Amino acid sequence: MLVVKSYSKEHENKWEGFVGSSVNGTFMQERKFLGYHPSDKFSDHSLIFMEDKRIIAVLPVAVVQQADKRILYSYPGDSHGGLIIKSSLSTKKCLELVSALVEYCAMNGFDYIRLKPVPRVYHSGLSDQLDFALRFSGFEIEYTELATALELKKGEDHFLKQVMSSTAFRNYQKALKCGLSVIEDADINDYWAVLENKLEHCPRRLIPAHAAAKPDFWLYDGVGTKKQFYLFGLGYFH
Repeated sequence: MLVVKSYSKEHENKWEGFVGSSVNGTFMQERKFLGYHPSDKFSDHSLIFMEDKRIIAVLPVAVVQQADKRILYSYPGDSHGGLIIKSSLSTKKCLELVSALVEYCAMNGFDYIRLKPVPRVYHSGLSDQLDFALRFSGFEIEYTELATALELKKGEDHFLKQVMSSTAFRNYQKALKCGLSVIEDADINDYWAVLENKLEHCPRRLIPAHAAAKPDFWLYDGVGTKKQFYLFGLGYFH
C-alpha cells in the first residue's frame, strides 16, 4: 500500500540518500540546500511516498496562499523540483504515485498543485514515465522555460570552431596570446566579493539570492567533505 507522509527532520538522512540515488534529483532537492532558507520564509510541506516501508518518491513542496486558494507549490525559491523518483519505478507505479498525491491534496484542503519538474538535461538517465503519469492524470503545462546544455566532446578536432562563431573564436585566440587563462579556484570568498560588488552597482542594488548562507556552504557539507562544485577564475595568473 502506498503511504504519503509529511517530511520531518528525522527523515533527513533517508531523504538525502534517496535524492542521491534518484534519476531526476539534483542538489537543489537536498535538505541541506532547501534548509538554509529562513524557516519563516516558506511553509514547508514536503512529502515522502512510501511502500512496504521503503521510499519510492519524495516531493519538496511548500504551502502557498494566493487570495482564497491554497496551493501545494514546488518549491518556492528553488529553480526546480517536482516528484523525485528512481529510474526503476514503473509507469504503473508512477500512475499510482500521482493518484496518491492528488488524493492527499484533496483530503488536506488544497485547491491546486503546481510542480516544476527537474529539466531532463539534469537527469542521470532516460525516464519519461513520470511525465506520462502527470499528463494522464490531468496535469497541464502552464509555461515552459529554456534549458540549454553543451556536450563537451573532448579530443574532437576543431571542437571550439564548431560551437563558437568566427568572431568569438578570433577573440578567444587573442585572449590566449595576451596571457588570459582559466583556472579552477576553490576560494569562493573571492568570488563572493566580486558577485556582491557587481550586484551592488546594478540599477536596483541587488544582493546575492543566497546571501544568508555562508559561502563555504557551496563547497563543504556539514561534516567537512568537499562537494562536487567547481569554481573557475578568469584572469592573468603567474
